[in-house]
Amino acid sequence: MNKLKTRWANSKTWHHILLGVGLVLTLYFAIIFMVRLGHYDKLLPGISLRGVYVGGLTKPQATAKLDELTARYMNSEITYQANGQSVTTKPASFGISFDNQAFVDEAFKLGRDSDIISDIATQTSLLFSAPEIMQLGVDGAVFSKELVNINRIIARPSQNAEYRFEGGKISVTEARNGESIDMGWAIFNLTRQFSELKSKLDLPVTTSLPNRSTEMLLRQKDTVANIAKRPLVLTYADKSWTITQQQLVSWVDIDYQKGPLITDLLNRYFYIPIMLNDFSINKQNVVNYLAGLAGDINQPAIDATLTISGGRATVFKQSRDGKVLNTSKTADAIIAATESIDNQPIELTVDVQKAVVADSNIDNLGIKELIGEGITYFPGSSAARLQNVRVGAARFNGVLLKPDQVFSFGEYLGEVGPEQGYVEGLIILDKRVEKAYGGGLCQVSSTAYRAALFSGLPIVERTNHSFAISYYTAPFGVPGVDATIYYPQVDMKFKNDTGHYILIQTEMVGTTLKFSFYGTKTKTGVIDGPTFVYGSSDVTKPSQTVFYRRVLDLSGNVIKTDTVNTYYKSSLDFPVAQN
Repeated sequence: MNKLKTRWANSKTWHHILLGVGLVLTLYFAIIFMVRLGHYDKLLPGISLRGVYVGGLTKPQATAKLDELTARYMNSEITYQANGQSVTTKPASFGISFDNQAFVDEAFKLGRDSDIISDIATQTSLLFSAPEIMQLGVDGAVFSKELVNINRIIARPSQNAEYRFEGGKISVTEARNGESIDMGWAIFNLTRQFSELKSKLDLPVTTSLPNRSTEMLLRQKDTVANIAKRPLVLTYADKSWTITQQQLVSWVDIDYQKGPLITDLLNRYFYIPIMLNDFSINKQNVVNYLAGLAGDINQPAIDATLTISGGRATVFKQSRDGKVLNTSKTADAIIAATESIDNQPIELTVDVQKAVVADSNIDNLGIKELIGEGITYFPGSSAARLQNVRVGAARFNGVLLKPDQVFSFGEYLGEVGPEQGYVEGLIILDKRVEKAYGGGLCQVSSTAYRAALFSGLPIVERTNHSFAISYYTAPFGVPGVDATIYYPQVDMKFKNDTGHYILIQTEMVGTTLKFSFYGTKTKTGVIDGPTFVYGSSDVTKPSQTVFYRRVLDLSGNVIKTDTVNTYYKSSLDFPVAQN
């Protein structure tokens, strides 16, 4: 060993090796620094961006080169491929954009943004491998929408195995796996491919399994055959319906339940579905089928129509109880029949829906006296206006309001057109007076409004006319107790807070209209006014009127006072439209 050490120490070879290594390193670093010096304002050699070599270019030169490429790319056509299909589109449809200047700035930092040793290592590596950098601007909403559109073209849904009843036997159709774009991987792959200006894009595809496999249905074939062993007959009164064996087969299903919570190594949580052992009829499927039969059976209950005779409510038109198919109970009976050997028809379960206002209970409604009435006068009205008032008032004759019900004039009025018997009359609309079907119906709503006021009922919604109209002045002598209607934008509403039913009766004699409210009198309304706050009976001038409504209990005590201000504009602001 000592001899070896002595020989090595006396040898000149190792000195030559060290000297050679030193010379190589010196030359290497000299070249490195010469390159860095010659590229102090240029990208280092070996850098390619978007598949184009840009080493040795200044940042403006590299940016200009990439801008030209990306502009040409955005106007070109690309082809995406998935599931053996190809579709051509333009990159812009994905909502992508390129910031080449920022991309070049990032690339310029390669070999320059760390300590000297790391920078030299990076500079050296650029000569042998491409840098892993990307740049792509993405409008997430547009990108996602385009992927979904592509998936509609590419995707093939899975196909469940199905039972079929053919030739008196149960058969099973084959299940089929589905395929769709793997959205997660697609986003990652497309981002890289777009950044590199690829003209052909590959989209990853994932396989989706059917919920009902062929093997599963074959195992349960005997169970399903027993369920559909015969057709079933449903009956009600003189009607009958047949449930075919194929229909029964289509109703069978298998339940899934949530199993234990599973956590994988990536901390994603999901439930493992637990499948029950046997197929059975899904009750909701039966209920859905029965809902289609309900139209042949269901009849709504019709309340009795009442009128006032001898000061009390009497039946003008008799009530009728309704019928409702009980789909839940009937479905239970159908499912039970599939498990039975009894061949008897299945009687549908139909529930009786009692009329709220029946011939037998009118004495319990509390309709025993007049609780208030409203009257309006409209002499000089045209024949068309009289026709509309007559037809409109008839809509409210016999209306019955439940306790706590909010009366909406517009809802009860319904459609207004020639089919309902209305003719064209003058209305105020959009700062002008023009003709429309139902012109004059505000006479009806104003009369109902007054009846509610005098009955002491709370007014929920009321809008006065835009300018004062003579038809609504009497008997007060001053305008302000009117209510316009243009449903659904403008309505008149009040609430029945008497605790009993209210029956509305209308009567039109000549040019006088009366609304009478019958029920149980618990209070009354007294109107003081109206009076002018400013203005006068000259309708061509703006004005304001006010009246006070005192609500009195049966002993005459004031329980509430309402202040009602009405503001009218000049009638000159509403010219008559020339047709």
